Amino acid sequence: MTSQCLDKTRLFTLGLLAACGFFAALFAAIVLWLRGSSRGHRILIESAIVLVLGLPLAGTQLVSDLNQYVGTPERTVITREITGTRHETRRRKRRTEHYYYLDFAQVAESPFPVPRSLRVEEELYDSAAAGRTAQLHVASGWLGIPWIEKVEVR
Repeated sequence: MTSQCLDKTRLFTLGLLAACGFFAALFAAIVLWLRGSSRGHRILIESAIVLVLGLPLAGTQLVSDLNQYVGTPERTVITREITGTRHETRRRKRRTEHYYYLDFAQVAESPFPVPRSLRVEEELYDSAAAGRTAQLHVASGWLGIPWIEKVEVR
């Protein structure tokens, strides 16, 4: 299972801030490099369009990677009761995609916001059943954005 971020708003906000910083730095470098060029204004416009389209995604991915892989995050184990499981099938033109979910009972006290439903791999879905418990291994992250590192069904 790929890791899942628990605070997507903060992740996206920091990603956009990183993208704005990269945009300013790269655009300034392009302006300095093309100073005095007869076609510089065209290249500046093209560069701005490409940077505006690509940098928000790149900035968000950079923040996500830094949060997960830099430093040694503090880990917390959160136990939740499984109230149900769901399997959704979506048909595409040439293939069928399967999505597996665990549904949890909402608990008031929690150090991190845990979603009521969590997408998991098929093997974990097969071992889960209503009434069993799931242990969510949550890491705080280098930037303080919590993310689910691992899920185990007990």
